Amino acid sequence: MSTSGIAEAESTEIAPPPTEPIADPFVFNGETMPGMRDQVVTETVETRVWTEEVGAADGSPPRSPDRDPTYRNDPATPPYSAASPGSPPPESQQLSDAGAIIQGTLHSELERVQLAREVDVRAAFAGLPRVHSHWTHRYMKILVVGEAGVGKTTFIKNLFAAYASDPKFPVADTPARGARKAFQDNPESLCTEVVLQDVERRVCYHYRVQDTPAFGDGKDLDSDQAAVLDHIRACNQAFLDAEQDPGRRSPLASHPDPRVDACLYFFPPHTCRANDLEFARLLAAAVPLIPVLAKADAMTSEELAGQRARVARALARHGAQWTFSPRALAEAGAHDGPPFAVVGSRDMDLAVGRFWPVRRYPWGRVEALLTRHSDLPALRRLLFEAAFEDLKENTDARYLDFRRDQAAPGIVAVVTTPVRGLVKLAEWGFAVAAVLWLSQQAGPLLTDPKYRQRKLEDVREKVDTLATNVRETADEVRAKSANAVGTAKEAAQNLTSTTRDAAHRANRVLEKNVTSRERRMEQERRLRYESRPFWRFWGE
Repeated sequence: MSTSGIAEAESTEIAPPPTEPIADPFVFNGETMPGMRDQVVTETVETRVWTEEVGAADGSPPRSPDRDPTYRNDPATPPYSAASPGSPPPESQQLSDAGAIIQGTLHSELERVQLAREVDVRAAFAGLPRVHSHWTHRYMKILVVGEAGVGKTTFIKNLFAAYASDPKFPVADTPARGARKAFQDNPESLCTEVVLQDVERRVCYHYRVQDTPAFGDGKDLDSDQAAVLDHIRACNQAFLDAEQDPGRRSPLASHPDPRVDACLYFFPPHTCRANDLEFARLLAAAVPLIPVLAKADAMTSEELAGQRARVARALARHGAQWTFSPRALAEAGAHDGPPFAVVGSRDMDLAVGRFWPVRRYPWGRVEALLTRHSDLPALRRLLFEAAFEDLKENTDARYLDFRRDQAAPGIVAVVTTPVRGLVKLAEWGFAVAAVLWLSQQAGPLLTDPKYRQRKLEDVREKVDTLATNVRETADEVRAKSANAVGTAKEAAQNLTSTTRDAAHRANRVLEKNVTSRERRMEQERRLRYESRPFWRFWGE
C-alpha cells in the first residue's frame, strides 16, 4: 500500500455504530429468547463492532455475523487496540450504544414484531389444550359362585397370576365351616384385590374378586341363594348411602365402588342340574352372569363340547346369560365362549415364569394360562380389558334402576304426608261433630221418657224389618240353589246320554272295514246264542 494510502487511512475517522436502543427479544439459532436484557451475562465475551461503510484496517471487506457465517473471534484474528485506527469504541460504550452480538443475529424492531406475531399464530393453532390430568381410580368387582370343590379359590389365584409379584401371594379364603358366617358378617374377608397403575393415562385400576360360600354347603339351598342375592343388594345400598351422605367431604369418584359388576357361575363337569339353572336365573336378574365350566381337564374334547352346548342351551332357555358384544369377544380372543372352560392349578412351573400354574399327569401336563388348554387367559382379557367399559355401563344402568326403586317410596311419602295430615284433621272434625250431635240428641233421650220410648220402638221395628228381610233373602237363595243343582244334574245326565249316543253313532259311521263289521256281527251272534233260553236248544 502507498504512503498516501496510509495517510488517508490514518486521517479517516471511523463512524461509531448507531446508538438506537436494542430491545428484546433476541433471536438465537432461529429461536426467540425473550427477556434477554433482564438476564445477567457472566461469561467473558469478545466483541467486534463492524459498520457497513468501513472495513478492517488492512482494506479487507467488512465482516459480521450477518454477512459472514464463518466469522469467529478466534486468536488468529488479532483484536483491535484502542490506539489503532479503525479500532472500536470501548466495551462499555459498545454495550450501551450499539448492543452486543453473542453467537447469533440481532434483529430490528420490525423483525421482532413479525417474529412475535408468528409465534402467536403458531400458538393459536397448536391443537387441543394440554391439561395436566390427576390420578383417578376405576373399580371392577367380580362375584364368584359355585358349589364346593369346583376350584373357585384356585381360579382366583390363577386369574391374578400375571399381576402378582410373588407366586405365593395370599388369596382371601376361609374354612368351609365358617365361610357362611364370615360372608354375612364381613364379606371383605373373602375379597381379593389387585391394584394396577396405568402411568401413561394416570389411572389406578382396582380389580376385586369376591368369593362366596360354597353353594349347597348349608342345609337350606334357599338360604344360600338369599345370602348371595342380599350381598348384591347390600353393595348397591352401600353405594347409594355414600352418594346421599350429607357429611361426605370428597367427590363420589374418590370413594371405593362396592357394586358388583359381574358374576362368574361355576358349573361342575358333566352335569347341568336344575338347582344350578334356577340359581343362575335369579343371579342373572340382579347382575350380568358369565357361565364357567370348572375342571375342563376332567372331560375329553367331545365331552367338553357337549357340556358347553348343553349349558349354553339351558341358560338361553332360562334367559340367564350375559351377552358380550362381538367386538369384545374378538379383542379378547374368546372364540369358543361363553361358557368358558377353565383349568386351575396350585402347582407352579417357575422355569417358565414367576407364576405359571400347571397340572401334571402321567400322559403329559395341562397349563392353566395356555390358550389352547384353558379359556382363562381369554376370560381375563375379556373382564379386565375388552369388556371393562361395557360391564361398567351396565352396572351404572342397573344402579339407576335400583336407585329409582329406592327413591320411589320416599317420593310417595313426600306427596302423601300432607294428604294424610288433611285426612287426620278431617277425622278429628267428624269426631267433634259427632260428639256435638250426640250431645244435642241425648238431651231429650235423658229427660223425656215418652220420647225415649218412641225412639226405642222405632229402633225395634227397624231391627225386626231387617231380620225379616234377611230371612226372606236366605230362603230365596236356598230355593234358587236347589233349582240350580237340579238343573245342573239334569244337564249332566242329558250331556252324558247325548255323548254316549254320539259315540255309538261315530263308531258305526267310522266302521267302514268289512272285516271289522263281520267280526262285530259274529260277536253279537255269539252273545245271542249264549243268552238263549235253556229249552231252546236249536239254532238261534
